[in-house]
Amino acid sequence: MTRYFFDVLNNGNVASDDEGMILPSMDAARREAYRTLGDLAHDTLRSIGAPTSPRVGIEVRTSDGPIFEAAILWNLWPSR
Repeated sequence: MTRYFFDVLNNGNVASDDEGMILPSMDAARREAYRTLGDLAHDTLRSIGAPTSPRVGIEVRTSDGPIFEAAILWNLWPSR
C-alpha cells in the first residue's frame, strides 16, 4: 500500500497535506480526491455564495512526487 498526500489548491494558495492517507491503489486515491474536491466545492459555494477563485483543486502526490490533479473551474459570466 502507498501513502497518498492530498494538497488543496485554492485561490492561488496551496495547503499541503503533511499526513496523507495509506490507500491500496491509485484508483482509491482518485476516488478520495474526487470526494474531497466535491466537499471543497460545496463548502466554497456555501460559505461565500460564489467562488473567489475560478479554480479549486486537489493535487495528489506520493513521496515520489505528484501523480495527478483533480480540479473544478468556474466560469463567471457578467450580468446581462
